[in-house]
Amino acid sequence: MVKKIMNNKKARIVLIASLMIILAGVSFTLAYLTDRDQTVKNDFTIGEITTTIEEPPIEIKDGVIHKAPSIKNLGPNEALIRARITITPQAIATVASLDIKPGWVLNSTDGFYYYTKIVKVGDSIPLFTEVSGIVDEDNKLVEGIENLDDFDISIYQEAIQTIIWSEDETGEIIKVELDNDGETVTNYMTLWNQYR
Repeated sequence: MVKKIMNNKKARIVLIASLMIILAGVSFTLAYLTDRDQTVKNDFTIGEITTTIEEPPIEIKDGVIHKAPSIKNLGPNEALIRARITITPQAIATVASLDIKPGWVLNSTDGFYYYTKIVKVGDSIPLFTEVSGIVDEDNKLVEGIENLDDFDISIYQEAIQTIIWSEDETGEIIKVELDNDGETVTNYMTLWNQYR
């Protein structure tokens, strides 16, 4: 039968045309599946950051509660850190005052304090050291506060690396930009916003 088709000129033309149509269809399908107009954007982050909150024992003296939490970068990479502080109960939160240390900036939109310098591996950054407004000079509770049984200051902290392997609107890799002092990060919110 194959010999009969090969001897017949019309059948041979139909067979070759059919094979060409099949081949063109397969080629078109492969081209369609491998060629895309859309670009895929992948944001990669490399590395790891481990941080922890350290705090010595609390001491009450001289009319102040000495509470000194700090955030330590355990590594292995440099980091930017932020922290949210919550004071409970509300009766104490309204009178308590914290001495937030230099380098921390409160963002009232999200309630986080942002540390505006790079935290090197091994560095421990104090958040505050004193809570005032709760006890008087004699270390007695101020009027309106009956006890400290429910008193709590909780700290939630996060850390990110200092280079984001993502492109900004100009196509550049986003990394830390330092102020003239060589220490203050001027674009810390740009870096943090990549994680929202």
